[in-house]
Amino acid sequence: METVNPSNMNDTINNGSSYSKPLSGYQYVVVHGEDETSTDYFWLKGDDNCPEYERARKSFTKSTEYIGRQETTKSFYEGFWDILQNVYDYKRENMSYANAFDIFDLINVAKIHNSSMESVVSDEELFQLRTLADSAEFNLNYNQTQPTRSIGGQTLAGAVLRQLDDMVTKRGTLKFSLLVGSYDTFLSFFGLTNLTSASPNFYGLPFYASTMAFELFSNGNTTTFPTLLCSALPCSHSASHCSLLEIGTFVCPPISIHLHLYQVGEMSLVTPIRLQ
Repeated sequence: METVNPSNMNDTINNGSSYSKPLSGYQYVVVHGEDETSTDYFWLKGDDNCPEYERARKSFTKSTEYIGRQETTKSFYEGFWDILQNVYDYKRENMSYANAFDIFDLINVAKIHNSSMESVVSDEELFQLRTLADSAEFNLNYNQTQPTRSIGGQTLAGAVLRQLDDMVTKRGTLKFSLLVGSYDTFLSFFGLTNLTSASPNFYGLPFYASTMAFELFSNGNTTTFPTLLCSALPCSHSASHCSLLEIGTFVCPPISIHLHLYQVGEMSLVTPIRLQ
C-alpha cells in the first residue's frame, strides 16, 4: 500500500478544532459485508417499510399543531432558499416545516465544515432550525396514545432486553453486542422510556455519532448469574442495568427510573446522562 498523504490524515472544522481520521488516514477495504436481510446485519430500524408506522407518522402531519407550525414558519424556511437552491433534489416548495430535519441537517453540516457558511447563517437561526427539527422528529416518532408511532424505539428496547438476557442465560459468554440505528430511533426510545420526564433535553435530536451503552452488572458478591426476565411484574432480582448516554458535553445529575420492555421484564435503570 502507498503511504498516506499527511494532508489527508487530519481535518480542521470551523470552530478551529481538528481531528485525526481513523488509522492515521488509512483507507481500509471492506472484504466482507452482510446482506441487509441477514440475521447478522446489525442495522436496527424496526419502522423501516412498516405500513402501520407510516400511517401513525402521517397522523401527526394532519394535526392542528403540525398545520399551525407549517403556517407560522413558512417565511422563516423560505429565507434559506438561496442557501439550498443548489441541492440537487430541492425545489422552493421544499422549504417548509415538512422538511425540518433535512433542512437543519444540510445547513448544520455545512456550517460545521464550510467556512463560507459562518456569516450566512447565524447561531440564532441555526438554533431555531434545530428546535423545529426537534419538535417535528420527536412527534413523528412518539406519541403516548399511538404506540405504533414508536415502533422504532420498541424494536430497540426489545433488542436491548434480548441481548442482556443472553448475557445471563449464556452465563457471560456474550461479552459485547453492537447495534447501529438512526437518530429517530433514539427519539422514539426516549419517549417510550419516559426519559423526557427526567430532562427536556430528551425531546431533542441526538448529536452526530451519539451512543447509548447498556451494561449488566451485579451489586452483590455472587458466583451465579441472576435471572433477568420475569414471568410477572413487579419482580426482584440481583442484576442491575446501567445505561450511559453519550450525547454531548453537558452533564446532568444521575437519575433512576424503571424501564418496562414489552411487559416481560423489569430492570433497574441508573442513568448518568450527558447532554448538550
